[in-house]
Amino acid sequence: MKKKLFCVALCVVVTMGLMVGCGSSSEKSSTAKDSYTIGYNNFGKGAYPLDLNQKETKYAVEAVGSKLKTANDNFTVDNVISDVKNLISSKVDGVVVWTAADTLYGSLDDLMKESKMPFALGDKYPKSEKTIKKLQDNKYFAGAVSTDDVLTGKNIAKAAYKDGHRTALIVAAAVGDTNHDARVKGFTQEFTKLGGKVLGTVHCADPSEAVQKSGDLLAAHKNADCLYGSGGDYSNGALKAMSSAGISMPVYGTDIDPNVIKGIKNGKIKAANGAAGTYCASFAAMLLINYLDGHPIKDKDGKAPATKGLQTIMVTKANVKNYEKYWINGEIFSKKEFQNLLYRNNKNVSWKDYQDMIDNYNYKTRMEAVAEK
Repeated sequence: MKKKLFCVALCVVVTMGLMVGCGSSSEKSSTAKDSYTIGYNNFGKGAYPLDLNQKETKYAVEAVGSKLKTANDNFTVDNVISDVKNLISSKVDGVVVWTAADTLYGSLDDLMKESKMPFALGDKYPKSEKTIKKLQDNKYFAGAVSTDDVLTGKNIAKAAYKDGHRTALIVAAAVGDTNHDARVKGFTQEFTKLGGKVLGTVHCADPSEAVQKSGDLLAAHKNADCLYGSGGDYSNGALKAMSSAGISMPVYGTDIDPNVIKGIKNGKIKAANGAAGTYCASFAAMLLINYLDGHPIKDKDGKAPATKGLQTIMVTKANVKNYEKYWINGEIFSKKEFQNLLYRNNKNVSWKDYQDMIDNYNYKTRMEAVAEK
């Protein structure tokens, strides 16, 4: 009799254990989906580099079977948080955020905790490591991928100095834009360190001001050797201002759009570096989808990863045709490359796989990848 009671009790315990196991498994599978809706805020539709960022993020997200829902901040910093709130209200599964200004991180951190919304940062990176560490303490944070824009500015300054220029002008975005501020800082530091001098810098509240402010700067410094545009709109605005004033001056830039490509081809733009920020949100979206799948990617310290290691490509007359063909008119990353960054497709995926793709991103390796297709 005791043996029979023991067997019955054991069966009950085992059955309950199985029920509990099934319950947790069911709960886990109910939170993961085959397809997610990822929110994304475009800081200003109509600006080619920003629209290209959105296009490539959409390509990456759709390559892994999800979809992108976007919001337009209309070049207004105050709209960023409200647009992210609107994306959350629309029931997206997670958001890749373009933060526009360093002052937004505290509000963003609070919003995501309150709404319990998973998020990642694409193309924007906090100035302070203290800020990134605070974000990493947020359990809804999936990671951040950006560029080192100080280095971006330094690299284009080296190109200008190497070409023999010793005085420069700078046309840039509004003060407070973390990417452009860093580019201006890097260019100024490196150009000065090499022995050159920046004669003047102007900042534009939005791209529409680039022509007038470039004209004012050129009028004040007619004998400058070259001009640096911290974004494609500013390089192009400067060229228009030069054309109106009858001035010819070599232009160097960051961010590459069809007009910049045209300028490189006709020799008015000597060099431009870009094509890095374009893909930051693509990698960030993969981190976010892994998080949503219940398999978050962690760095060596067990934190959500954060890097500004995705670096720009220098485009000159020598490689501009290939750049136009494979970066602008084609897709330089394959769908399979993005698919392999997800645990659902690659059970061995780790932060090292992301780092390897980011660290090895340059003109040479991407052209080699194209040749292998």
